[in-house]
Amino acid sequence: MKQRKSVARFAAATLILGSALAAAAGPALAGENSTRLSVAYYLSSGDYGLDTNTDTKYVPVSLDYYHGPWSFNLTVPYVRISGFGTVTMGPSGPIQVSHTPGGGMFGVAGAGFSPMGSRGTTAATTTTTTTLTKVTESGIGDVSAAVGYSFLPIAADGLIIEVNGRVKFPTADEKKGLGTGEFDYSAQVDLSKPFGALTPFVTAGYTITGDSDRIDYNNVFYSSIGAAYSLTDAVSVKASYDYRQKATDDADDAEEASIFLSWRMNDTWSATFSGSTGFTDASPDWSGGLEVAMSL
Repeated sequence: MKQRKSVARFAAATLILGSALAAAAGPALAGENSTRLSVAYYLSSGDYGLDTNTDTKYVPVSLDYYHGPWSFNLTVPYVRISGFGTVTMGPSGPIQVSHTPGGGMFGVAGAGFSPMGSRGTTAATTTTTTTLTKVTESGIGDVSAAVGYSFLPIAADGLIIEVNGRVKFPTADEKKGLGTGEFDYSAQVDLSKPFGALTPFVTAGYTITGDSDRIDYNNVFYSSIGAAYSLTDAVSVKASYDYRQKATDDADDAEEASIFLSWRMNDTWSATFSGSTGFTDASPDWSGGLEVAMSL
């Protein structure tokens, strides 16, 4: 299993690196190059199958560069998790890793799971009770880098195909449960087609996930389907249904519905408000966020 994953990681890294080199060497298609800097603030809360909620904060700072049909992204996040070791953070949000408090995320399995024993007045009445202790950890999350290529249609209303690859670096403190502690490699395809102001889209991707010393992660398929609608030249809305296979054998598949409102204030500044709700124990009950972006 480890050997197969290593071969798959090497192949994915080779493809991503090859795409990056081709982008640097090849000429851009017609169109101006552009750079975009953004910062976002996301909150989420969910019980993830327990009786008490796990709360997360995710603050990514991203730099995007567009060179003709090519796009490049670098994201450096700050992460804060208050929970019981059943959830860690991925590039797109919280990931359930276990139904068991502790789950191996806080150092050793069971950390953050505090047994509180109480004894009666005689041996015959000895009882033991167990309570959960919420642990809060914060710090830099897993940095990620991506490269993408858009196959633009000849007609303005033609099918748009975009492919991209992403590498997640193990920069977060795994002992604090802020990341998986290993490299991940993702490949993704996005299809969209405008019909006037309405643009339906579908996304499919696959992530090769590195196994840590504590947790054996699964490689996962993920997908999204939805549509975007332009209300005006400056304001648009988007809704999607998102699915992701379970990250470990002791977790559940994730299913969520999300909505976005984007506002282009001027040629330099834009803002996006978002909210979502989850339908399984692997998804937060709710999440919300705000992203502010500046074109450089």
